[in-house]
Amino acid sequence: MAVGATYPPPGYEGRVPIPSHVLRPQPAWPGLLALGFVALVLRLLYATRSGIWRDEALGIAVARLPGVLDVLAFLRDHESHPPLFYLMLRGWAGLVGASDLALVVLPVALGVLLVPAAYWVGNRVFSRPAGWLAALLAATSPILTEHAALVRPYSWLPLLGLGMAYALWRGLLGSGWRPWAAFGGLTALALLTHNYAWVVLAGLDGVALIWLMVGDRRALGGLAAAHALAFAIFAPWLPAFVHQVLHAGHAPHPVSSPWIPLALVCKTFSSLPNAWAGGLVLAALLGLVAVAARRADGPTRLAYGIFVGAPLLVFLVSAAGSAYSDLLWPRTLLTVVPCLLVGAGGALAALVPPRGLGVLALAAAGVYAAIALTMLALPKSNAREIAAAVAARVQPTDLVVISPEWMAPGFNYYFSPANRQLDYPHDGREAITPFDDVAGRMADPAAFQRAKATFAAQHAAGGRVWVVLDHQAVFPDYPRGDELPTDLRRTHWNAVGLYRSAQLMGQLNALYGKPNKEIRSSGIQASAESYVAFLFAP
Repeated sequence: MAVGATYPPPGYEGRVPIPSHVLRPQPAWPGLLALGFVALVLRLLYATRSGIWRDEALGIAVARLPGVLDVLAFLRDHESHPPLFYLMLRGWAGLVGASDLALVVLPVALGVLLVPAAYWVGNRVFSRPAGWLAALLAATSPILTEHAALVRPYSWLPLLGLGMAYALWRGLLGSGWRPWAAFGGLTALALLTHNYAWVVLAGLDGVALIWLMVGDRRALGGLAAAHALAFAIFAPWLPAFVHQVLHAGHAPHPVSSPWIPLALVCKTFSSLPNAWAGGLVLAALLGLVAVAARRADGPTRLAYGIFVGAPLLVFLVSAAGSAYSDLLWPRTLLTVVPCLLVGAGGALAALVPPRGLGVLALAAAGVYAAIALTMLALPKSNAREIAAAVAARVQPTDLVVISPEWMAPGFNYYFSPANRQLDYPHDGREAITPFDDVAGRMADPAAFQRAKATFAAQHAAGGRVWVVLDHQAVFPDYPRGDELPTDLRRTHWNAVGLYRSAQLMGQLNALYGKPNKEIRSSGIQASAESYVAFLFAP
């Protein structure tokens, strides 16, 4: 049904008796409660399937810093994220406590709120069936479920992205100043939540500018005012953002082949684990959107442009921007996944008969739920289990080495013994990893020499050494040299950290021989991170 259409159409009354349930549609809240319950159960199952992982532990530790100014200072100087979600988490922990379960409730609740939000937007923009389809898929989507189970901003971002898209649509249609105020406010919240919001804004702005160039340009003033509002709210954080851009963030990852990012986007946007299957589904949906848009009126065509075209622009901007900083990550691309669900729901509702649409919706939700349930066997992290295993075997004089240092927050979140630690390259125990210029610190020859001296002193004293590594740093033959390979790109902090970790193992092998004990968690490898612990004893 076109935007603004009424039912029944003028002149229709009296021809055929109209059922009362058509004139007075049933309230949506019972169905939304049911879908919300499904979403809640799936997300809680995901959130509690294992302990937290290092990024969650880092965020929790930052939120627990003594004061708000301490949080802001650390993020400004040592991180690559804005402060809003950390402050939300800090306030939430102050209300409900800081247990693992209490903390995951915040992102889970935000993830559940996406269900009624998808219904509301789909219903207002396209039709009631489109809203129901978007809500059903949002409730069961594996990727939305998985990331709403993390104590990170990845369930808050999709809510903001969906709100930004809806407000932009209303604003471009000339619905007054309120949509523009909402767009500016939501944009500011998104920019203060995650720096990837700049990419999302670029995608939405691209569609808006195309619309203004080919259509009515009277909305240009509203768009400019919304940006002015957003940037005014963001302005106090701007110096910190500039510092983060210069000193932190992911290393460049230029797109060498189009197939790699295409496979990623197909899996992310479809939530299917197989890229080929995801690509076929995505291509089919884009074809349906193209057909539906040709048949639609102007406002609905604009809606398809915003809710489907903008996510595709976001992907293109991410691929291009990866030459400066790697932007192709599922956890940030998913910001626009709800927009795609709404757009797909609009096209399907416009082209598929109601009975067929119901069967299709239930089949898609069933596939989504089945994928989500199979993924429950995959824990986020084995940090809790490895920390407990080491804590049960550690002696007071043992040295505990964690490398790379960004593995320390997750392990130390669960490791209580007060042993001396070397969280390489930091000499000491870390709950929070500073990410400014981290590649340079990992590659620093002086830091490596200090670690070698620490190992030599521990060995001379007859002491034992526990080494806790990322499983990717476990090599068949550990390098024993001090230098990094010349072909290793020094800006890629993850690669530098893994190679330095392997070199540390090589030094310990030279002193102690092969490890006396190796501890791995049983079962399937964790999805976010996997720790491996080794014991070296004289």
